[in-house]
Amino acid sequence: MEDLQLAKVEFERALTLSPKVLDAYPEIVEVLHQLEELKEAKIWIEKAEKEGVKLGEINFLKGLVLVKEEKYSEAKKAFEKAKEFKPEIAQAANLQIALIQIREKRIKTALQTLRATISMAPETELAEFGKEYEKSLERLLKEYRAFRASIGVFYQYDNNPASADGVIVARSSDSSLISYLRGEYVPMLEGPWIANFYLGLQGQKYSRLDTLDNRMIYFSAVPGYNFSKGAFTFPVFYQKSWLDNREYSEIKTLRPTLSYVFLPGHILQTFLTYGDQKILRKALLPEENRDATLKAIGLSHFYPFKEGKGLFNLGFELGKSDTEGRNWEANFSRMMGVLVIPLPFRFSLSFSGELNSQNYQYTHTIFAKKRKDKTYNLGTTLNWQIYKHLTLSLQYSRVEVDSNIKIYDYKRDICSFGLEFRY
Repeated sequence: MEDLQLAKVEFERALTLSPKVLDAYPEIVEVLHQLEELKEAKIWIEKAEKEGVKLGEINFLKGLVLVKEEKYSEAKKAFEKAKEFKPEIAQAANLQIALIQIREKRIKTALQTLRATISMAPETELAEFGKEYEKSLERLLKEYRAFRASIGVFYQYDNNPASADGVIVARSSDSSLISYLRGEYVPMLEGPWIANFYLGLQGQKYSRLDTLDNRMIYFSAVPGYNFSKGAFTFPVFYQKSWLDNREYSEIKTLRPTLSYVFLPGHILQTFLTYGDQKILRKALLPEENRDATLKAIGLSHFYPFKEGKGLFNLGFELGKSDTEGRNWEANFSRMMGVLVIPLPFRFSLSFSGELNSQNYQYTHTIFAKKRKDKTYNLGTTLNWQIYKHLTLSLQYSRVEVDSNIKIYDYKRDICSFGLEFRY
């Protein structure tokens, strides 16, 4: 670093002499690029361009500076200009353009650029470097699987089973078998666009409480756009459930989401939620109609660690459930957190927690008071990846609803274990 600082001083002196040492222009820009002094480097680039000095080298170095600033479109233009002014550096400029295309997720385009770069002078060191990238990209394209699937079977013991929305509570313990099949399609799109499609089927069969047997189908589509510091996504979600072999509910949700890397490794996510809920069974009273429009806004912080194998997440959400029936209209706030800890021997341990506070807007027509609920949900999971595609899971969760109308109080302890196969 000291040598670079000394070189910077010497090149500055050379460019202030009379006459100037014009060859020092690319030298000082290269030194400033290595020192990460990009603003000053751009000042000397501008001076060199005005004087028309060594424009091939200057535009090449300008491209490198712009890459560090993540201005990829401008960087590619600079490399193209470098080739025009100095054809001898065309192979090096093309290699830099290919590396930009990789950063932009234009994998197939980058592969074509690399092959063209190598063919220009196959025996050079740059060509050998390009061949290594070519092999890596070919392997990536060959191994990439756009379609993924998982199937799972779990045994569950529940000391107080309830319907998925917690409205129907058994007040009696039972065990059940849960099975699911999930499919995912993640196309490899060129450029900043991203997309994810997800389809799942799940069923739960109780040993004794047949009226709580349920199944559901759910689908999501998540188009999005990546930018230098994050991404914007627009998830669309649909779910339909059946309870006791009859239609029970249908939920449609939109959740536009902005994710932003505000510090290295730290992702801040903000989202809006709009949902439409239909209960496909007639309410006993109009005031008990739970058909609803759901609106919410939320903020969440993600911190992956241990090369993405671990995760810390903390989030908060505020919203309103605007129901057809007065007894269910409520404002709510949710706090949630997740911690995933990777362990040796392909084990991982996770903890999750959620606090949901609901303040109902109207005096209950039967109990003559405004209902207030607090729902506590704590869980832990131990996973063991038996081999690449097979995982064994042990899970425990505790759900507790504390309401000022005691009929809505309940507590649940749920234990489960099972296997999931992914491919």
